[in-house]
Amino acid sequence: ESLGTPIKTLQDTTNFPENGEGGRHFLGTTSPFLYIAVRFYVLFDVGNDSYDSNILFTPSTLTFVFLIFCIACIPLITTWRKNSNISSLRPYILSFLILTLFFSIYSPSFSYRFPYYGYFSLFPLLLALGLQTIIKSFDLPLSTIVFCSIILFFVMDGRNAFASGYNLQDGQQEQEFYKFAETTPIQSLFAGFPGAQQVQTAIPLRSKRSLLLFKKAHYPSHTNYALELRKRAYALFDAYFTDNWENIIRLRDEFGVDYLLIDTRIFKKPIDQPPSYFMPFDYRIKELWTYGKTDGFLLENIPEHGVVFQSKDLYVLDLSQIEPDHEK
Repeated sequence: ESLGTPIKTLQDTTNFPENGEGGRHFLGTTSPFLYIAVRFYVLFDVGNDSYDSNILFTPSTLTFVFLIFCIACIPLITTWRKNSNISSLRPYILSFLILTLFFSIYSPSFSYRFPYYGYFSLFPLLLALGLQTIIKSFDLPLSTIVFCSIILFFVMDGRNAFASGYNLQDGQQEQEFYKFAETTPIQSLFAGFPGAQQVQTAIPLRSKRSLLLFKKAHYPSHTNYALELRKRAYALFDAYFTDNWENIIRLRDEFGVDYLLIDTRIFKKPIDQPPSYFMPFDYRIKELWTYGKTDGFLLENIPEHGVVFQSKDLYVLDLSQIEPDHEK
C-alpha cells in the first residue's frame, strides 16, 4: 500500500496531532545539528542523566569540554600545513563538512540528523591526534605517555555512564526473553509497550523478529503511514491496559500479532504517573490507566492460559492459544 502524501515536520497538525507540539518530533528532528551538539556535550557531563541547562552547564563541565575541543582542533590546523604527516585526513574531514552543509541546507527528511552522528567517530580521531601532537612536543618517555593515556581514557569514559549507553545493558530476564523470541517462527509478529527504553525495542536486533509498533520508526512522515501506525498504536494500548480479552484477540485477528510481551513493572507505577508515548496517544493511555488503576488491569497478573514464556517481571502470551470464551 502507498505511504501516502508526504507530511512536512510540524505541518497539518489538525489532522495529524502526532506531528505537532508534544508529538513524535523533538529537538533531533526540528534542530538536528543543535541536538547532536547537546548529545555530544552531555557525554562529558559529570554523571547526570538530565538535559536541564542548570545542571549541564556547570563551570567544571564547560572547562573540560572547552579543553578537549581545543585539543581536537590541533590536527584540524596541522593537517593543512605543507608536508603534514596527517594530510591523509583532509578528504575525511572535508567529506564530513560537505555532508553537514548538504543536509543543513537541503534537509531531505525528518531523520536527517543521523548523518551528523559521524562526528562521534571523527572527534575521537582528532582528539587522539591532538594529544599525540602535544605529547611529542614535550618529548615524554613512553611509560608516561601510556599512563596519561589510560588516566584520560577512564576520566572521559566515566564522565557520564548514562549518556555513554551503559543503561542499555540487558538484565538476566531480558536475555532469557530474547533467547525465547529467537525460538519462535521466523515470521512471528511481536507486540509490546513501545516506549524507547522498553524491552520490546531490541527484538528486531536481538531476536530477528518483527514488531507491530516500533517507536524509532513511528514518525508521521506520510499520510497513510501515519494513519496506519495510529491505528496500530491505539489497538496496542487498548489491549495492553484492557480489562477484557476482546481487545487482545483483536490484536491477533485484525493485526496478525502472534505474541504479546507484557512487562508487569509498567503496571506498578503510581496512578499519577502513567506510562507515556507521545501525543495524541498519551491521552488514551492516561484514560485507560486511570480506569485500570481503579478496576484492575487484566494483564497485570499472569493469566492461567496462553503464557509461553515467563521470567520475573516479563511474560509472553501466545495469542493463538487465546480463545473467545476466555473473555467470559
